[in-house]
Amino acid sequence: MTAVTAVAERWQRFWHAPVDPLPFVAFRQAWAWSMLIYFAAWARFAPEWLTSAGYHPSAAVDPRNAPGVPLIPEAWLPVVGVIFFGALGALILGFARKPALWVLVVSAVYVLMVDPIAAFTINRLFVIGLFILAIAPDPQPVSTPHRGPDSKPDSGPIADGDSMATQVADSTATKVSSPEPLPHLQRAWPTRMLQVLVVAQYFASGLCKIINGDWLDADDILWMQVQGIYMTDATAWMLRHFPHWVWGVLEALALWFELLAPLLFGIRRLWPVALCLGIGLHVVVAITMDQLIYFSLQMCCFYLLFIPPEWIRRLRLFHRPSEHPEPPALGT
Repeated sequence: MTAVTAVAERWQRFWHAPVDPLPFVAFRQAWAWSMLIYFAAWARFAPEWLTSAGYHPSAAVDPRNAPGVPLIPEAWLPVVGVIFFGALGALILGFARKPALWVLVVSAVYVLMVDPIAAFTINRLFVIGLFILAIAPDPQPVSTPHRGPDSKPDSGPIADGDSMATQVADSTATKVSSPEPLPHLQRAWPTRMLQVLVVAQYFASGLCKIINGDWLDADDILWMQVQGIYMTDATAWMLRHFPHWVWGVLEALALWFELLAPLLFGIRRLWPVALCLGIGLHVVVAITMDQLIYFSLQMCCFYLLFIPPEWIRRLRLFHRPSEHPEPPALGT
């Protein structure tokens, strides 16, 4: 086998190997809850976003930020709210999940186009995340013919030569004849797309800091930023009591975490380091920067994609036993 062939097969397995769907399911639920919290908190300002009551520049004045779709009549807002939050509730509760996801995709795209000034990173991430969730195939049950105690295991019915599929098939062969539901598997590509998305988001943010900012040359950038329009009461207390060097350390940790994100998230053994640094970063952002708690909550949803499914399964928070029966230990 040539090196090129080996790389090609590894690439194929990375995107298409069967994986435990539970991290993806956990992300979907957390993503829906983060949307509910975010949009419920800002729903009282819906007229400013979606109707002529708010500021919307004309195409002649600002073609880039002018509404790209028609505004909603203010009298329609209650109906729009019922449809949107109804779809969100259906997604969380598991009713008509695919139609609900497409309703939310259309809604997120509309919000992004009708008010480009207000709709920034959070809204764009919702559009991408919802679209991936909408096109992702449903997990499929693993099934193999019943084998006797002396029969040899198959090579893997789902992906040729894939040890994980073989492990699942072997572990479930004795369960096929029982009334218990079979474990489920899902192709890896929806999970991988979301993992790549969050790594790209971090890395691009780090590049912007060093290309368009002074983060490499100064240690007081974060210290100055938290004193601006984002300052919270907690930030004011921290500025009074924390030594100046603490802000320099936090700034350096944030910058190098983002720049090294491809390495930290790309090597499985470094995932614990990535999770600790990333969650720490977003806790600091949520505490010190006004209204960015929603962004931190949204970004932390991605971390569920890097947590071993066994950990999620022990918590019993994101799946119903009838929908995702407990399979043997799998990794993503």
